[in-house]
Amino acid sequence: MTWQFQPTPAGAYILKNLLSGKTLQPQNSDAKPGTALEERPLNDQKPQEYELLVADKDRYRVRLKGTDLYLTPSDARGTTNSAITLQPEQPGDLQEWTLIEQHPTM
Repeated sequence: MTWQFQPTPAGAYILKNLLSGKTLQPQNSDAKPGTALEERPLNDQKPQEYELLVADKDRYRVRLKGTDLYLTPSDARGTTNSAITLQPEQPGDLQEWTLIEQHPTM
């Protein structure tokens, strides 16, 4: 997927899927450990803001702003296309994401 990182005045980002125009939101209104994320329209409700924290060279942890919860694959092996959940910070690299700059044309 290709995500656009839209900066906010507070130094965080709104994540927008370039293909669908949607953002990531918790499936329910509670942002608690284990909550699964889903794509929703940006105007569906107040979009979630995410902070990018450097984990290692070219790798980041993505934290839901105002919480101690990070984007985490639901599959501990990080299998491609596994659901994304919110979890407290964990040791290891499961919660580390590589960002690759792209210049897509649509």
